[in-house]
Amino acid sequence: IIKLRLSPPPRLRGPQYVLNITATDDNAAGGPYPLSSSAQVVVGINDINNNKPLFHECQNYSQNAVVLENQPPGTFVLRVHAMDADMGVNGEVKYGIMHREGGASGFDIDPDTDEPLIGICQVTVVIADQNDNDPKFQNSRYQCE
Repeated sequence: IIKLRLSPPPRLRGPQYVLNITATDDNAAGGPYPLSSSAQVVVGINDINNNKPLFHECQNYSQNAVVLENQPPGTFVLRVHAMDADMGVNGEVKYGIMHREGGASGFDIDPDTDEPLIGICQVTVVIADQNDNDPKFQNSRYQCE
């Protein structure tokens, strides 16, 4: 029986471990020497989905998120990137925008892949004035004293 050790608990990494196993008899019958046999056992490691995606550059996104007002739909605003330490399909990342209840943000994001764990990065997008409107007086008449 092969078991994982109790202390310290192992931190299994990688897709597999190769174990070299040797069995040796106790030579109780009194032969010239103990006899042994060896085998190689390959133990596969199945990754579990225990890591959430992380945005390593999250603190820098708001500095670069500027778009001029009145831009057409589909205008590029910002590229974000998250990494997930899980392997295979568990490490694939899906992107989405979290909306406040009852409101839409006016932005879309390409989802890319499917990922049930969530990593969050809050980004502030600055809408820059394009200086496309003339100044207007709110009243038609003003009085100075």
